[in-house]
Amino acid sequence: MTEQQNPYQAPEAELIEAASGGELTLVDPQKNPIGAGWAWIAQGFGLFKKSPGLWVGIIIVWFILMMVLAFIPFIGQLASYVLGPIFMAGFVLGCRELDQGGELRFDHLFAGFSNNTGQLILVGVLYLVGIIIAVIPGVLVMGAGMATMFRGGQPAPDTFDGTAFAIGMLLIFAVMIPVFMAYWFAPALVVLHDKPAFEAMKLSFKGCLRNILPYTWYSMVAVVLCILAVIPLGLGYLVLMPTLIATFYTAYRSIFTEQ
Repeated sequence: MTEQQNPYQAPEAELIEAASGGELTLVDPQKNPIGAGWAWIAQGFGLFKKSPGLWVGIIIVWFILMMVLAFIPFIGQLASYVLGPIFMAGFVLGCRELDQGGELRFDHLFAGFSNNTGQLILVGVLYLVGIIIAVIPGVLVMGAGMATMFRGGQPAPDTFDGTAFAIGMLLIFAVMIPVFMAYWFAPALVVLHDKPAFEAMKLSFKGCLRNILPYTWYSMVAVVLCILAVIPLGLGYLVLMPTLIATFYTAYRSIFTEQ
């Protein structure tokens, strides 16, 4: 009998290396069909259902930690970017444990602090630098429009160039997309395959670029789900947030690994 191929996995892929432990094998990024964008979310929900109570508890603690950092002027905001990949790596390790039949533990939230921490911090630093670079052109365009309001040193609201502001915002958004593409899979590639930060971000960008259609479909569905999650007093986010976080692992599995 002919073996049926997985529709979300390319039939052939160039092997890069085996992960430690032999459970996962890293391959050259595989191209998935557009429907994989929904499959990632469905699989993420499947991981959530394996331990819903603990997922909710971990998400609440993580959210509180991020809020505390947000209230610390400047340093706290920088720290949130630097620590973000470390926490994400912990989530990825927890998802791998669930995926392989194990149990999610609360300490998975902090597991990234003992697994390739230096490279994860570097991912966060590179991500922050990318955001700054992405913002600068848009700010310059918006600044040119704002300058017309203060021509001659006096504010003139009727001369404000709204077009420049809109173009600046669109420019920031457009440049931010490739920055996030470089970040999305980087924590998983660092913590599961010992990839250096810069190489992990290059592979992440390559994986997203090869899967731009499912990536776009995933984003559209996620936006709709985020809107729906607000309806029941925002309680839907207690399910949606861990589900979407788990998709960082499920999408990585679909694109970068073979069993």
